[in-house]
Amino acid sequence: MRLILILSLLLGIAASLAAQDYMTVEDLDRRSVKRFEAAKSFSRRQDFKSGVAELTAVLEKYPKAIDVLLLRAQLQYDQEEYALSEQDYEAVLALDETFNLRAIYQLGLAESRQEKYAEAAVHYQQYLVVASANDRRRPRVEKYLEQAEFAAELVANPVPFDPVSLGAGVNTTAAESLPSLSADGKLLVYTVMANGQEDFYYSSLQDNGEWAIGQPLTGVNTPENEGAQTNSEEGKP
Repeated sequence: MRLILILSLLLGIAASLAAQDYMTVEDLDRRSVKRFEAAKSFSRRQDFKSGVAELTAVLEKYPKAIDVLLLRAQLQYDQEEYALSEQDYEAVLALDETFNLRAIYQLGLAESRQEKYAEAAVHYQQYLVVASANDRRRPRVEKYLEQAEFAAELVANPVPFDPVSLGAGVNTTAAESLPSLSADGKLLVYTVMANGQEDFYYSSLQDNGEWAIGQPLTGVNTPENEGAQTNSEEGKP
């Protein structure tokens, strides 16, 4: 009887190891755990590079440490290393798709950032299938899915697009966006992003057919960011 119990226990352990071919933080040595905690501390201070360095050191010793891979994936994403983030999320899901369901749609986010919209849509859909009906992230992921499917359709069916500069008065080295044209086509109001500040600018069409040098909308712009606007029928912003 005792031999049977021992054999049963060994078989149970073997089955458990076969089903879970990865390690968690609890399986790491003390120094590696300290590195993991240090990485979380760096993350809270938004020092993502140092956090990634700590986690990479742990993964060199424990390449299947799933918690460590998951955190590094997030830090890689936070520092806009989307391809590296994608690789880590894929590694997590390869070890265990059910370990952290959030990793599924976060992989989609990393793919979307790289304009891999079709792949992202697959992972958003996968998350929605396994997530519960009352999952608080569901509405957000449904929106991500809709956007990814739309973008994937646009990429698959491109249309001719030949942008033309409005001239040096409007198009500069700054980022111009969100144009709004008056009904008579003579007043243009748009947004300019320069040095981290978004402001409204306007330009008037001159008799020679060129746009005047854009000017900031004084009295409207504030120390905060101004984003989008429209012109009235009278041509006024």
